[in-house]
Amino acid sequence: MLVAMIHSGALGDLILTLPVAQTLCAEEAECVELFAVEGRALFLAGRSAVTAGHSLEGLPLTELFRDDFDSSRAPEIVRATFRGFEDVINAYPSEKFARNLAAASMTHIRSLDTRPTSIEHGGVHATEFLHRQLFGNFVQVPTPSVTPTDEDRAYGLSALAALGDKPRLLIHHGSGSPAKCWPLPQYVKLAEQMQADGWGAAFVLGEAEHETIGDDDWKMLQDRFTTFTGLDLEQLGGLIAASDAYIGNDSGPSHLAAAIGTPTFAIFGPTNPEVWAPRGRSVKVIRGLPSEPERWRVDPARVAVAIQSTVGAKA
Repeated sequence: MLVAMIHSGALGDLILTLPVAQTLCAEEAECVELFAVEGRALFLAGRSAVTAGHSLEGLPLTELFRDDFDSSRAPEIVRATFRGFEDVINAYPSEKFARNLAAASMTHIRSLDTRPTSIEHGGVHATEFLHRQLFGNFVQVPTPSVTPTDEDRAYGLSALAALGDKPRLLIHHGSGSPAKCWPLPQYVKLAEQMQADGWGAAFVLGEAEHETIGDDDWKMLQDRFTTFTGLDLEQLGGLIAASDAYIGNDSGPSHLAAAIGTPTFAIFGPTNPEVWAPRGRSVKVIRGLPSEPERWRVDPARVAVAIQSTVGAKA
């Protein structure tokens, strides 16, 4: 059976949905093709249960959100794209979209409720809430899995060679919301402690972080630490795979690190880790209190100990 999955969400939300694709491949589907933001769809294709990736941006989908939708007016490219699938998993949080897509493509549509409010009231982890909607309570929920390619890993190893022959900690201190970010000075203290203990520490910086921390802190990080900016997901995945440990907030890169299998340390503040924590082979959640804005009651020295005791040190 050929299955399409449509997902318009952020990277972390998409990774939390991967167990659905994994079970489809194991039990029902010959292949699962993902329609998502172009970079995410193409990255996950071949590195996960997703067998092919397609850009949502290239499809004229606006018509499918109309109340007065007429299937005869649907763009031919939309009808042709989805008509070839026997099943479409719709993760757009819109019943109207699903109904109109079914009318336009004459394809069977199964929708996932991906609204954060629904997930938070589901009483279980997000992966379980999403998975149960299609497979019920008696099918085991697999752990999200992403496997970087050899080329991805080669890039990561080459880029991190500047740290020398030391254990490598990759730090991503950003998130989709500044409220979810452990303060940058605490990450700097952690990096300094890890370096003092014989580790190499590198920061991943994106445009969102540049806007959040400002020019002075941006320059400080680049002056004092190995930093990586402007990465695509292939490069980010390679860096994560080549690192001995990763630490970040409740963010897409943290979910990616967990799915790759690199020991992942996720600092949670205002969001509930029982629902949103990354899932993977080696994940430790560190709870903070954002009501204490300077450090969230999270001691960088204790975080350093936790990382080193979990991962160990290279000889």
